[in-house]
Amino acid sequence: MKSNQLPTLEISSREQLFALLFSAFFLCLISPSSAATNVLYTNQALLTNQYLQYGNYIFGMRADCNLVLLDNGNVVWSTGLSNQGTNCGARLQGDGNFVIFNSNGQPVWASNTTGPSGKYVVILQPDRNVVLYGPSRAETGTAI
Repeated sequence: MKSNQLPTLEISSREQLFALLFSAFFLCLISPSSAATNVLYTNQALLTNQYLQYGNYIFGMRADCNLVLLDNGNVVWSTGLSNQGTNCGARLQGDGNFVIFNSNGQPVWASNTTGPSGKYVVILQPDRNVVLYGPSRAETGTAI
């Protein structure tokens, strides 16, 4: 007489471990990374409490609209916009100008690096400089 039960599959510990590791690897490939990066591309923005990071260097937008560059937690450069608003964002525009907008969408600071339309990038470099690359270029001048 035949049983109506499905056969039981025995899975070894090695197969379970392999399946778990494969699943974790696959999820890492399809999940967005939460790790900070050191690059900002054209039309991207740093909003309040967002930042670029390279090692101990952080370039970020504070809640009071001040865009700062930190080295081990110490401010080494800033836009000087402390207490100029809330919910600001720094956007890299397609004309190469890096602009901070307040919560009303009004510009409150700009890098004044307007150039031809194109692809630009802001990079927090290993030498602690924040540099804007593209058809025009500007930097903070904070290299050690």
